[in-house]
Amino acid sequence: MITLPTSHPLASKKDGIFLSELAGETMLLYTEIGLWENLVNTKMTKTTFIRQSERFAFQELIKASSLPSFTTNLASDPNEILSNRIVLPILDEDAKITFYCSVKKENKRLLKGIPFF
Repeated sequence: MITLPTSHPLASKKDGIFLSELAGETMLLYTEIGLWENLVNTKMTKTTFIRQSERFAFQELIKASSLPSFTTNLASDPNEILSNRIVLPILDEDAKITFYCSVKKENKRLLKGIPFF
């Protein structure tokens, strides 16, 4: 998902946003994005990224900045970090990944804090 300040020109796109709409934008990007790095490098070549490797500093930049950033429904304390922003889904099919988790029945209780379980 993409987070934008409510005053950002793309914030009016209520249904979501395509990555190509971020061409020419400068965005904040946390450096530890794993498999998403390939998507950013191949699909967002006309987007400039300000990269931050320290999680607390990244969250503070999001709160204080008018720049777009990525988020997830698994982000820690999203209400505090995103209180002055809107969250829009990314509409590109490339940005949709299904994850599977397999656990023994006796360990299912360990997944209670994870959304979708």
